[in-house]
Amino acid sequence: MKEAVVIMTGQSTAKPSDESEIPLEFSRFTFVLDEGGVFKVPMEKVWRLHSSPEHVHPSDPDAVFERASEGVTYIHATLTLKDGTKVKNKMKLTAYPPLGFSFEWLEGLFAGSKEFSFYIPQDEETGVTSVGEWTSPTLRPEQVRPAVLKLMETLYEEDQANLARMK
Repeated sequence: MKEAVVIMTGQSTAKPSDESEIPLEFSRFTFVLDEGGVFKVPMEKVWRLHSSPEHVHPSDPDAVFERASEGVTYIHATLTLKDGTKVKNKMKLTAYPPLGFSFEWLEGLFAGSKEFSFYIPQDEETGVTSVGEWTSPTLRPEQVRPAVLKLMETLYEEDQANLARMK
């Protein structure tokens, strides 16, 4: 997928209704925009994949899905880092059909991060764009961007393969 990345640093100050000052700290977040991905299937098939048993990710073979309510699922997964370290993760996935999904990393490698992937119908294909504010309690700030982009690329390629297997 084509990507554009902006790294935001510094502070911003917001004035709530009581006019007191509340600083908003952005220096620990990396803003990542990943656009230009295209699934070679109509959007209806992309949405069917998300509720299909064929929706598996080899990069995360032991993920456990806990459906909390309509459209909200918690994902418990263990990622293995390059050095062999295993990191337990908990994410909240919220579906907004037909627009897309939000992901909130509650625990683990990207705890505190929020990302939204949205779909764009393009006749018999579906565009996909992801945007998010990423941080990590484990990685150094300069490691966050490459790790996020690798994760996004891996999941995108796995979903392409999942869609190709679906009837």
